[in-house]
Amino acid sequence: MDQADQKELIQLLKENNTYLKQQNEIQQKQIQDLTQTIANLNETVEYLKNKIFGASSEKLKVVDEVSPDQLSLFNEVEACVDPSVEEPTVETVLGGANKKKRQKKADPRRSS
Repeated sequence: MDQADQKELIQLLKENNTYLKQQNEIQQKQIQDLTQTIANLNETVEYLKNKIFGASSEKLKVVDEVSPDQLSLFNEVEACVDPSVEEPTVETVLGGANKKKRQKKADPRRSS
């Protein structure tokens, strides 16, 4: 290998090194941008999870402008019920309807 080939090879290596450094800088910038995007998306996901599954602001509050009767609109049944009467059980309500009738198995000795 003569001196001209060595100089040409050194020049190619320097150009390649410069190119690789530029590519490295571009990729580092892309990594930073993608990292920031991931952080933003994670914040959005957490915000939406809190919106969907977080504590609801729809709680019953006694407000001065609303009459107390309006809040108890759906409690009419509880107001009419006699508390001394025992509530029926599932069996009483169904009246045995949930029991399956057993069918007799055919006796193999009687098959004729």
